Amino acid sequence: MTALAQADLLLGLARAFGPPGPAATKAVADLAGVAEPLAEAAGGPDPRALADALRLAAWAVADAAPGALEMEYQRLFSCGVACPIHEAGFVRRDKGHILGDIAGFYRAFGVQLREDAAERPDHLVAELEFLALLLVMLARAEGEQAAVTRAAARAFGEDHLGEWLPGFTVHLAATTREPAYAHLARALAGAWGAVAAALGLDEPPRRLPAAGTGAGAEAGEPFECGLAEAGLA
Repeated sequence: MTALAQADLLLGLARAFGPPGPAATKAVADLAGVAEPLAEAAGGPDPRALADALRLAAWAVADAAPGALEMEYQRLFSCGVACPIHEAGFVRRDKGHILGDIAGFYRAFGVQLREDAAERPDHLVAELEFLALLLVMLARAEGEQAAVTRAAARAFGEDHLGEWLPGFTVHLAATTREPAYAHLARALAGAWGAVAAALGLDEPPRRLPAAGTGAGAEAGEPFECGLAEAGLA
């Protein structure tokens, strides 16, 4: 139950961090509609704060001026990359190693980006969807398969999302000009806290974007993640 609730949280937040539009708006609204029971089922250090952040994010998305979220998404994640949404863009080191290691995780579990996908495997959304897949598999696995899946989820969380997601949420909340993204950042931090606690991950330092992040540091790309079509929907 806990792993499935955490998977639901990660998948909903993954869609919320896609380009603003009907799908992202619906994802936030759906999470807000079950915020309290979902946060309680997911566990973590502060379910009430997580539920509040989800509800406030839905309110802020609905209250945003027309086009405001689209402009902010571009400012944050695409044009000047004020808040890098790729792991390698955020930590700014060993890009080839990071991408190769992530691709190895994906291949090991039969996950592939579509051939026409315009996005990299280290995009926040792709990483959240993949960890959600592992959590679903973990909830259904038994015996040795459960041990292998848990070990993979722990390794991916420790080596990848845990390396940059905590800092990403801090930086996003401090950088955004739209309340919706500040609340989504807090919700993502709360969801990650629940997952990290369940997997027994140590809390790393909250890494902030490396020097050189900002206008022109890393060109954004149109978001298109194929993982949902690879069995995550």
